[in-house]
Amino acid sequence: MSVKVLRGGNARIRSRGTEVAERECVPRSFWDVLDSWGGKWIWELVEPKYRTGDLSWLDKGMKNGTLVRCADGSYRKKISPFVSSAGWVIHCTSSSNSIEGGVYEVSDSANAYRAKQLDIDAFHHLMAALSVFYGHKDWKSRGGCDSLGAIKITRRRLKGIRPSMKCADILRNIRTARNKMTAKPDYFHVFGHMDDWPRDDPDDAP
Repeated sequence: MSVKVLRGGNARIRSRGTEVAERECVPRSFWDVLDSWGGKWIWELVEPKYRTGDLSWLDKGMKNGTLVRCADGSYRKKISPFVSSAGWVIHCTSSSNSIEGGVYEVSDSANAYRAKQLDIDAFHHLMAALSVFYGHKDWKSRGGCDSLGAIKITRRRLKGIRPSMKCADILRNIRTARNKMTAKPDYFHVFGHMDDWPRDDPDDAP
């Protein structure tokens, strides 16, 4: 719209233009769904081949319940006291196809437990994006993690998250992703060094 201001504070419309329609972005893969949610730094370590290759096996794996997830967080205080990191993989037991990636975060809150929550956070966002893109309902997937504390608090499906809770920001992210998921995640425990911490409350884990 073009407007001309006249004397006395009056205005006159000189011309009108047609409204420009917003461009609809149709996701080509679940990666596009993930990217549209922001937080691209979480996926920047994923190799291009996992983004551009044939991902139809994920669709079949969701239908058949043959997708297995596994992840491990890492924290080495003496080497990088402000870095929490995690690596993850999704594998199909039927087709033997896999995708994998990693994530790291630089934070004053870095510790071993936060690293474990980072990998679970990545899993939940991956499952949420798969749910949105492929549209399957009530699909099943198993996930391995070596932190009993992280598994326990994830299974609680928290609605209210206290600011004082360990990794409260990540837990809120997990909650947001879970609300978009149509999956029924099942976590199984893999023994690891986190089990050396005899803690009853997962909020108190290191």
